[in-house]
Amino acid sequence: MQGWLSAEEGDVRTAVAILQPVLSRARDSLDSWPWSPPWMRTLAGIGVAAGHAPFAPFAPFAPFAQEAATLAELGAKRNPTVASLHGIALQTRGMVEDDPAMLGKAVEALRQAPRPLLLAAALADHGRALLAADQRADGIRLLEEAFTICDRVGAARGARVTADALRKVGVRKRRQHPAPRRAVSGWASLTEAEAHVAELISAGHTNRSAAAELGVSASTVGTHLRSVYGKLHVRSRVQLTNALHQRPGREAGQSAG
Repeated sequence: MQGWLSAEEGDVRTAVAILQPVLSRARDSLDSWPWSPPWMRTLAGIGVAAGHAPFAPFAPFAPFAQEAATLAELGAKRNPTVASLHGIALQTRGMVEDDPAMLGKAVEALRQAPRPLLLAAALADHGRALLAADQRADGIRLLEEAFTICDRVGAARGARVTADALRKVGVRKRRQHPAPRRAVSGWASLTEAEAHVAELISAGHTNRSAAAELGVSASTVGTHLRSVYGKLHVRSRVQLTNALHQRPGREAGQSAG
């Protein structure tokens, strides 16, 4: 979590330093969260952003991005029937190789997956790549589609980021659907931090080891975990793990191992 927050604040140097040990252990780890499709794209994106920074020639950011793409490809290989993982593997490789054609293949693969926000992120990545390649009309079209998806499902941050990208090329978008209120219980009610804690605890982490992975204190993990228990109406780690496996929308056959 600390690495992700550092990246969100624009400090990709710190983000890579924090996340590098996590990424290097991911292949042999039994933890599920590094294999989550959104995290794969996030890790690759942080590596690519670091590689574009002014200090990039003096730090090993290219290997970090390459390892993130390789991890995504390994996840797809281990789960050949999961469309989301196949699409993310193409997307992360396309990002790392700066390959618009591969990003286009990622979009087509993710159109077959049941996760609209993964598709929106792939559309946005492909759209930005096309704009960079002076294919303005196609790039704008994909960014507009990404914005529409984010707007429709209430993904306020995704809609805002995509709208900002469109604004830079002279296209203004306004949200048509207000962001829905957060649910008070169930998986939809979890904050991003709580969801990460739930994934780690369900994968077998103790509060202390989950805290080490996220870069926070064990007491913070405990606070999040108590909130997760209350929102999901579970009383133990076993019940939490069962609830995670039975979560609506979880793709059949998805596995980290």
